Amino acid sequence: KDQAEVYEQHVLNYAMQFDPQGPRENELVQSIADCRWRLGGIPGLESALYVRGFHEFADMFEDEDENQRTLLILGEIMTRYRKDFANLMLQEQRLARRANQEEETLKAMQRKRIAEFDEQLKLATQFYLAAKKENKPFDPSELGFEFSIEDLELHAEAQIHHQAINKMKRAS
Repeated sequence: KDQAEVYEQHVLNYAMQFDPQGPRENELVQSIADCRWRLGGIPGLESALYVRGFHEFADMFEDEDENQRTLLILGEIMTRYRKDFANLMLQEQRLARRANQEEETLKAMQRKRIAEFDEQLKLATQFYLAAKKENKPFDPSELGFEFSIEDLELHAEAQIHHQAINKMKRAS
């Protein structure tokens, strides 16, 4: 796979994990995926600095034994590229913080959306059951609901089922 395909799959995995609804949730999922993608690239950039340093400083410390020489070259790399390593670490912290904050924002939005949906479904079901009890026709859309009669019937059945379970738990 080329990088574009791997990236697309990466974003798709986040979309499947978070199941965003609406433009703002989609924006947050895209941003989270992008932050995590960039975070995943930082170790490769750090490795590239080490490789570059080992090439650049290959002729240094030739009189030292191999273990000492390697440590001295690593020290030279850390000294010469300290700003680059510090920038990568700073970038990593910022990206992680941003991804975590956006994930919390997304989860809060989704909890609110789900709670509002549940409340609307509960209310629509109450109106439906009241109309059904009085043998009156009921069209959820007339009251601004986006549920079908089948949705309301299923919700009413689920409520009855949960009430029966709760009664059994209290009785035992």
